[in-house]
Amino acid sequence: SVGQEGSAMRRVALVTGGAKRLGRAICLDLATQEYTVIVHYLHSHQEALQTQESCLDNGAPSAHVLGCDLSDQSARATLMPRAIALAGRV
Repeated sequence: SVGQEGSAMRRVALVTGGAKRLGRAICLDLATQEYTVIVHYLHSHQEALQTQESCLDNGAPSAHVLGCDLSDQSARATLMPRAIALAGRV
């Protein structure tokens, strides 16, 4: 069942490496399926912003960018809490 304003059925995806190449393609595909998309990047901030915009243009109800160095354990530990802060859930 759908909760308040459809939030119970809202689908959210965090795509690591989502700024470029295969990750970007996954983000755009999820956008066409009306997922809220969180575009993760390490060094590709501008590409992540472009992917975010493309997600919105392709049907995502919202899209966010999230930079994080996944090779750094302490940074990695913050990824999910930061993603949830952006989108409400993952």
